[in-house]
Amino acid sequence: EVIRRGVDAKFFLVTYFRDAERIFPEVLDFNVDVIGLDFVEGYKKNFELLREYDMNKEIQAGVVDGRTTKMEDKEQVKQKIRAIHDAVNGETLYVSPNTGLEFLPYIKASEKLKVLCNSVGDMQ
Repeated sequence: EVIRRGVDAKFFLVTYFRDAERIFPEVLDFNVDVIGLDFVEGYKKNFELLREYDMNKEIQAGVVDGRTTKMEDKEQVKQKIRAIHDAVNGETLYVSPNTGLEFLPYIKASEKLKVLCNSVGDMQ
């Protein structure tokens, strides 16, 4: 509560490097607006969590791998985003890499962001 006092912003709690099964459903009680889930390393289980629990939060979906230079296929990313979007029943969905891109070469990080942006853009 103290950290939010006087701050007009959305607060995110983001999980990394695997599924979030160990912290569910307790994480839904945290005073945050958005829960970030890793849909690269924890896709199957995190997808199940979305369907199992009544999410009273917005979701951030990490859908491209920030830990490798291997490039994702745009169609696969688009399918993943569509499935997650359907699972959150039209609620706000933020898409992102599954972790920061600062340790990737600039060119590779830029390419990954292009795949992410183009995947979302093609869906509209």
